Amino acid sequence: MIVSKKALFIFMVSLVAASISASFSKKLAHVYNGTAVHVFNQTSPTISTYGCSALERKKQVQLFGYDLGIEYHDDTDTRFFRPESRAVLYLHPWGLLAMPNKRHSHLLKMYNVVPGDVITFNFPDGIWRWPFPSYRSSFGQLPDVLVALYTLNYVYDTAGIRVIDLFGYSRGGAVAVNMVAVLHDTSGKYNDELARIGISVERAKELLSAIERGSLVLDCPLIDATATLQNYSRPVQFLAYTFTKFEKDGLHALSSAQSLSELKLNVLLHFQHGDKMIGNQNEAALYSAFARLHPEGTYLLMGNDGGHVHPHDSLAMAIHAFYKQVGGAYDTQKIPEYQAHARTCDNVCGKLVQPSIHESEELIRSFHQACGKN
Repeated sequence: MIVSKKALFIFMVSLVAASISASFSKKLAHVYNGTAVHVFNQTSPTISTYGCSALERKKQVQLFGYDLGIEYHDDTDTRFFRPESRAVLYLHPWGLLAMPNKRHSHLLKMYNVVPGDVITFNFPDGIWRWPFPSYRSSFGQLPDVLVALYTLNYVYDTAGIRVIDLFGYSRGGAVAVNMVAVLHDTSGKYNDELARIGISVERAKELLSAIERGSLVLDCPLIDATATLQNYSRPVQFLAYTFTKFEKDGLHALSSAQSLSELKLNVLLHFQHGDKMIGNQNEAALYSAFARLHPEGTYLLMGNDGGHVHPHDSLAMAIHAFYKQVGGAYDTQKIPEYQAHARTCDNVCGKLVQPSIHESEELIRSFHQACGKN
């Protein structure tokens, strides 16, 4: 059959238009879902939410200067396998004008990324406070860590949670790693701060064990804030160093990960191609830090779903296979879908892999290079 150049041209234009239309539709849906969650506080109908007493909220204000907004979201969706006394502690990203805050977990619920019961709270910059939220930002360092540990300790006591899955997105990823480092510290450096928020040395060991029995999911994590800031202009760097609580010599996820010896952790690291907010330069270093100390439990997931602010297509499928592997809550319907993808996909995109430390740097580099050509 002979195809004219005109017909071929029309066909190619149609393909391009369809691709652009599909991409635009997905972005539009992402904006719509985000608005529904953050502006109208939309939640899943299968979730029952429980908050804190007035007395507890008053205590939080005395300790931290604000109500943390701790909530336990009990998800009764019958699709999920739900182990007892286990929940996801969601560590939300940083956002302008106090958004996205803890409500972001509901958006990930929409995308089926955080299965089972979820605990949420606001970081110090997660709500509007004078003069502006970013003044209280520490980009995952100790002020954020202490609030997260207080929340973990609270649900450990009140909800009987004995196995915890930390899920950290962006800044929240740094918090997850730094939480473990603070609990694991044996120098006594953080003992006074922990005691101030009601965590004794013995309780710190219990909370650390709860995380060891669970997992860490690091979704496009802030690996090293100092290195990330180098990607931005000098005025932005000046604002970050001057009008936030960030400290150059404070906690950083990469150095914290390198300190987590003598532990047995289950870790899923998810990186996105074209992450212009965090940058892709330290991904192999973070994977290597975990794989060196926790080779059996460290998994890598590469995605190409739109960069740092992405619709979680890759993670929404693979995370259920990971959680099933480590005994967490998972969507039983997603397992066959992931297995089919893993069998048929001819590259690492969207697949849980465990490359050696030697192989990981080349794998990550090759992935980004291939994505850049498409």
